[in-house]
Amino acid sequence: MLALLAVLDLVLSIGSATWVVERALRRTRRQTRYGRYAPWIHPRGRIAAPLNGAANRRMLRMLCERIPHE
Repeated sequence: MLALLAVLDLVLSIGSATWVVERALRRTRRQTRYGRYAPWIHPRGRIAAPLNGAANRRMLRMLCERIPHE
């Protein structure tokens, strides 16, 4: 029971921290019609909605900007 409460506390802590970061990034990184901050829209299919939700998260974009490419 104690382990379940610890896991629940961890999930809620991570979720609330993610929500706060997302809200802060929405203020600094405004959505545009074209370009870098334009919303990404999957054409169709069952997984379109989850992919749209994940792709348009500013926190994920911020974390992926740190990944070196090349």
